[in-house]
Amino acid sequence: MISFIKPLSYPGKPFEVLCIFDYGGYTTIHKREFLPGCTDFNRNWKDYRNGFGSMHTCFWLGLDKIYHVLQNNGVNDFRMDIHLKNDKGKTCQTDINLFNMGNEKTNYTVKIHSVNIVKDPWCDGMFTSLEPDDQPFTTYDHNSGNTDCINHEGSGWWFADDTECSYSNLNAKATNGNIIIKTNNGFVHIWSAIMQIRS
Repeated sequence: MISFIKPLSYPGKPFEVLCIFDYGGYTTIHKREFLPGCTDFNRNWKDYRNGFGSMHTCFWLGLDKIYHVLQNNGVNDFRMDIHLKNDKGKTCQTDINLFNMGNEKTNYTVKIHSVNIVKDPWCDGMFTSLEPDDQPFTTYDHNSGNTDCINHEGSGWWFADDTECSYSNLNAKATNGNIIIKTNNGFVHIWSAIMQIRS
C-alpha cells in the first residue's frame, strides 16, 4: 500500500512510501526488479540522497528520508528484512536485527548487527561485509570511504573497505538483466531485491 508520511524530524513535505502491514508494519526503502520500466540505479549522490524511481515499479526511497524514518520514534533498534530472488526463481531472505544510519554529515554511515539467513542459504555471506559498523555511503561523484569499489561498480552503496566490493551491493550495475553478487557460495545472479525496515 502506498501512503504519505512525514517523520517528526523531516523538514520537507510529506512523501510517498510503500508500506507492508505484516508483523507490525514495514517501510520499503528499496525495490528493484529487472522488468521493463525499472529505473537506472547508477545515480549520483544527490539522487541517492533525495530518492528516485516509482513506488509502482523500482525505486530508492532516499538516504535523507530513510534517516528521518529511523529517527521518527526515538527507537535505535530498527530491523531490516531483505528479500531476494535469483535468475532461477529461488528466493532468499536475510534479516538484519539491528539497522541504523547517521545523517548526511556522517555520509549516512550505516550501523548493522546480527545478520541472519532465514530462508535458503544461497545468499549466505552477502551482507557480512557491512559488519562491523561505520561503512559510509559512496557514489561515483562522492567517495566517502577508503575504497576503490565505486570505480568499477558504479551506483551507490555502503561499500566495505576491502576488495570484496560485490558482496552486498544491491544497487550495482545490471549485466544482462541481472545484478551479479558474490556470496559464500560463489557468484549469484539477482533478479529482484526488496529492502524493508521496521521498529
